[in-house]
Amino acid sequence: MVSAAESSKPGTCERIISYYKSEALYVKDCCVLLFFNFTADLTKNFGIVRYPFLGIWEVLHSAEYGYSLLFFFLTYLVAYMTMLLFYFIFLFPFTVAAYGVFGPVGFLLAILHGILFSNIEACYEVRSDTSHYMLNLLRFTFTRHNMSSVLLCPDTLHLRPEDTIKPWSEYLKSTEFWTGTLPIFLLQRLFMLIIFFVWYLISLVPIAGIILLKFHNSPHRGFSYVLPFYRDIRKYDKRALAKIYYGGYARWLLLGASTGILEFIPILAGIALCTNSAGCALWEIKQVKNHRME
Repeated sequence: MVSAAESSKPGTCERIISYYKSEALYVKDCCVLLFFNFTADLTKNFGIVRYPFLGIWEVLHSAEYGYSLLFFFLTYLVAYMTMLLFYFIFLFPFTVAAYGVFGPVGFLLAILHGILFSNIEACYEVRSDTSHYMLNLLRFTFTRHNMSSVLLCPDTLHLRPEDTIKPWSEYLKSTEFWTGTLPIFLLQRLFMLIIFFVWYLISLVPIAGIILLKFHNSPHRGFSYVLPFYRDIRKYDKRALAKIYYGGYARWLLLGASTGILEFIPILAGIALCTNSAGCALWEIKQVKNHRME
């Protein structure tokens, strides 16, 4: 016999429909945040573009940053050499064929394209894989500026309640995982692969293409530098992080463009990854101070 509690539970179809309705509402909220905040945020936070350059002064005028600078530089070199190897084995023949219309000059353009394209991908990989070290650099910068107390107090109302977090062993057995999370994850990865090849083709446009490739992802790049602060210090969950991202899309666009300029030159980009992180930490310190004064 089925108990009253069990009979009152929503069925599989109802849970699936509820899941996708929730996702649709979430996407709608993000779009509203983006479009309604963009213009005001762009004007109010235009000054954020200078902080990556302030990061250069911060790092290069203090020997205490030496270990972080060396770590980011060596990590970048490994990623850059790996991407160069991947590029010249798998993509270089297609690039040479595409630039064949330019004659002998096309071969030189293909080499230049490979150097710049690999640099862009290497910077992306380093930012994605070194978030823990970016957090350590952030903590160090806050401590240097006598703001270490901020690191001890989350000061957020967006923490995810512990009782809503399912263990992975249970979550993998749930309907939501197999009909919602997993299909969406696979579609996202397929979409990312398609986007990669689309932007590779766009990047083949001489000069303009590689610049477009570098700056089309500026908001994501800018937010990746401040992500450790919001995720690991402020302890925001994924949905709250998404609202911060779309609510401040204009400022992350500006920050991403500024950091992207410093990352553009191969090899020197390894230093810029460190100085950009320090500069973004300085911006976060400024935001905390402004908040305390209000």
